[in-house]
Amino acid sequence: MKSNLLYKDQKYQNRIDELTMFLLIANTANPFFYLSVQMLSISFAALLLLLFLKKGAGFRLNGYFWLYMIVLVVLQIAQCLVYHAFPLKTFLGEYLRIAFAVVAIGILGDAFFDRFVRFVYVFAIISLCFYIPCILFRGLIPILENLAGHFKAPFANAAYSMYNDSINLIIFNLNQIDLYRNSGFYWEP
Repeated sequence: MKSNLLYKDQKYQNRIDELTMFLLIANTANPFFYLSVQMLSISFAALLLLLFLKKGAGFRLNGYFWLYMIVLVVLQIAQCLVYHAFPLKTFLGEYLRIAFAVVAIGILGDAFFDRFVRFVYVFAIISLCFYIPCILFRGLIPILENLAGHFKAPFANAAYSMYNDSINLIIFNLNQIDLYRNSGFYWEP
């Protein structure tokens, strides 16, 4: 009986790791997620919940993190003085992305590389299920592009026009098919 509970607990922990890796990569490599600070904030809140579910109160930031943050703040202050600009939203987004990565790595720990490789492997297989039919049947591309219109990034900012033109189905990015490149889940292959 005890080993069965341990198995369920390990399975639960694995699901937390998988979701953590998905959120980490999605917010750095998928236009649906990274086009807005709001999606990053929602994902970060979900990540904090996952941290609580997996580690409880045992998570702490180490001295290297604080040293890195001090250096970053000093560099940003210097940038503000030199360029006479203080892009608050950019700075806050940068801090949030750094905190996101630190918390995700805190959740994953030593399993980070294993989870990353598994994530890439699974999404490579998923992408082939889209890419190969698109190459073989060119008429499928416009159908998928029309379908992709229903998967626009919420809260997207028009200032990022290069990324707003991204045509993706969340799990597959269609932008590179005409170049015969399989982007899969990512903005770039």
